[in-house]
Amino acid sequence: MRNEDGSPWQTLSLHNQSRNTLSFILTQPLWQTTPKLFLHRADSTDLAELRMTQAPFPMPAHQVSIKLEAGEKVSLYLQGKHLPQTLWKTSWWISWTQQQSTVMLLLLGSELALLLVLGLLSLVPKTRTPLTAIALLSLFALLPFLYPQTSINTLLPLWPLSLALTQALVNYRLYYSAALIPSLRTTLIIITFFSITVSVAALILPIISQTQILSVLLAGCFISSLALLQLFMKRQESEWLLLAGLQLLTAIIANALSSGPELESITFITSLPLLMATLVLLYLCQKLNQPTSHKLNAKATLKEIVRHKEAYLLEERYELLLNQQRELELQHKLLQEKNAIDFLTGLRNRQFFDERFKSELSRSARESTPISLLLIDIDHFKTVNDRYGHRVGDEVLKVVAKRLYYVLKRPSDAVCRYGGEEFAIILPNTHGQGALHIAELILNTIRAKPVITAQGNIHCAVSIGIASTVHSFHQPESRLIEDADKALYRAKENGRGRIELAPAKPYVVKDERSMQA
Repeated sequence: MRNEDGSPWQTLSLHNQSRNTLSFILTQPLWQTTPKLFLHRADSTDLAELRMTQAPFPMPAHQVSIKLEAGEKVSLYLQGKHLPQTLWKTSWWISWTQQQSTVMLLLLGSELALLLVLGLLSLVPKTRTPLTAIALLSLFALLPFLYPQTSINTLLPLWPLSLALTQALVNYRLYYSAALIPSLRTTLIIITFFSITVSVAALILPIISQTQILSVLLAGCFISSLALLQLFMKRQESEWLLLAGLQLLTAIIANALSSGPELESITFITSLPLLMATLVLLYLCQKLNQPTSHKLNAKATLKEIVRHKEAYLLEERYELLLNQQRELELQHKLLQEKNAIDFLTGLRNRQFFDERFKSELSRSARESTPISLLLIDIDHFKTVNDRYGHRVGDEVLKVVAKRLYYVLKRPSDAVCRYGGEEFAIILPNTHGQGALHIAELILNTIRAKPVITAQGNIHCAVSIGIASTVHSFHQPESRLIEDADKALYRAKENGRGRIELAPAKPYVVKDERSMQA
């Protein structure tokens, strides 16, 4: 079944299965156009047209009453752009509307009283500010939804302009704050101008949707909130929190009005202008509590101005010095990292090794965890230099260093160029067997492929010495290096291209008492 304009009819079937007569109320928000509504009773062939009437003030709703006798079946046929949303039992509807009407009357009365107070305060020079118009603008944005007595199509597009002007008044206060970042000040100007332009265009061009308007308003609230947060973090003044509350309430109202508020939430929406008026009143009260300049003599006023100026200059100087310190720390860190690199192999150099080795020994003693050290020497490297030249020798060093680097998987492991053709690997929290496994991987990786150079392929091998311990603060720091160096020497003496593990012997510390014994 379709209407004359081609839109489909919707059907709602009701069946009273009780033995009593039941009465229902079908409701629709007042800001929506009423649909065509017909009632068909099961015992009749006629269609009765039902007309929705306006609910008693101040409830913004259309309503129509439907009565069902015991066992009666009825069908409702509805057609229109907006259909009724809620079917109430009559007793529930009456009780709910009485409660909501009482609350709404109290809210509206409070809002009018606050508007009167704000109007009187705006006459006082000290509290004269454009922010007093915010509460009136927010209430005006809700009027088309609460009392749409005239054309809906004419009134509805006014709410974006009201909320855009509300944002503009808050941004006006932010714009003249000296502590605001210049980039945020420029962004506020752009977004405020854009919001007002889109809101005015929505009055003329119907192609601008409510969703597009909402997106612009929410973007303005977000940017303004960033500016308020920056000012509050810098100055710790409560007025920025009050203004942030105004922007938050503006965003809530815009989100609710963009799609039309539900009838059940109209009381909450009505309370938002009251909250905004309260925040503006608190802002004005804060300004009233500030001492006026005419109560201070000229000398005290001059001292206060000088004190504020000095504090502002000190704050700027402090921020400048802080930024310079951060830049110096960054440059120092970059310089340290640069100085810790061996430019031939790209690995860490001996300076880095000495610092890292001491740090890991201290951690081993502090946490009672094992630490292992690998000393690696390229076999017959002097022969390579003598036969092929130092340039080829450098290529061999680079390839070996690269293979050592890719064998290690943990970020805590450190491979360094120890000197000449020697390399050292620090393995924190690693016992002897774990270090032996890493050494075998290195040995096999170096042997697996020859080094390709301009003078031909060169087969390389390495000798590795391993030492492991759980360090103690009573032990000298050089012990682990000495043990690894002795193991490396044995590896070369026993034929090269092999691994030697230093024996794990306890280190005995002799003091005066042991000597006397």
